[in-house]
Amino acid sequence: ELYKYLVDFESVGVRARAILVAGDLLSSIPQSIPDNILELLTVYLTDDYVAIHRNAVRALASCKFQKDERGHSVLSRLLGMEQYYRQRPRKTYFLREIFSTLQRSFREWPEVRRYIALTLLPVYVGLPDRHFAEDMLALMGEQLSAYPELATPFVQGALDHLKSTERDHYNDDTHTDRGKIRDKLYEVPLGALTAEIERVRGIIQAKAGKDAFDVIRLLEILSFRELYAEAAALAEEALSLVPEVKAHAFERESYSLI
Repeated sequence: ELYKYLVDFESVGVRARAILVAGDLLSSIPQSIPDNILELLTVYLTDDYVAIHRNAVRALASCKFQKDERGHSVLSRLLGMEQYYRQRPRKTYFLREIFSTLQRSFREWPEVRRYIALTLLPVYVGLPDRHFAEDMLALMGEQLSAYPELATPFVQGALDHLKSTERDHYNDDTHTDRGKIRDKLYEVPLGALTAEIERVRGIIQAKAGKDAFDVIRLLEILSFRELYAEAAALAEEALSLVPEVKAHAFERESYSLI
């Protein structure tokens, strides 16, 4: 019955809905799906209709592919879709779904995990969708122990993100993605951090007099990493940027103490 609706070429809506039903079955009782339906879902990854290929991506996210002909076929089609949608900044909602399927369905393929970490994540953190980029930057931070090569792009991305975004002034941001990205700077290789001191200076110049806690956290990170001279010099620079008025007394005192 399901196969009949999956090949109903007179109605895109019927096919799209049938694909979602197939995905539900793959998620709950995968052994119930015969090979001919899996083959259809694979073919539908390159269907011209967005509703069809998008639902096929969602359905196949429940599969765990082996290194066989089908696995390589699905991977090839997904990577082609990823490259296509990556060039369309307003389609990041679907790019996220493709990325999720690559992560879940090929999690036991080391070469796919490496491609995701070293190729996709550095590109994604530069996309204009700030929420998507922040999620990918936080994920990149989690990958540093497995892929040390990410240290430099992560530090650059993290500092640029801190400069272009605002801290939540009314809540502790420790457990937010922004807080996790910032705190990861305590752990990155020292060389990657020292190479980006000018980026740190750019944040301090942008935030001094506007968000003392962002500046103090950065100076604290430098001090924790034993970059004492750099922390002192930047604290002095921050102090020179803050007006000598009562409203900034705490901030000026903090920089003076540092």
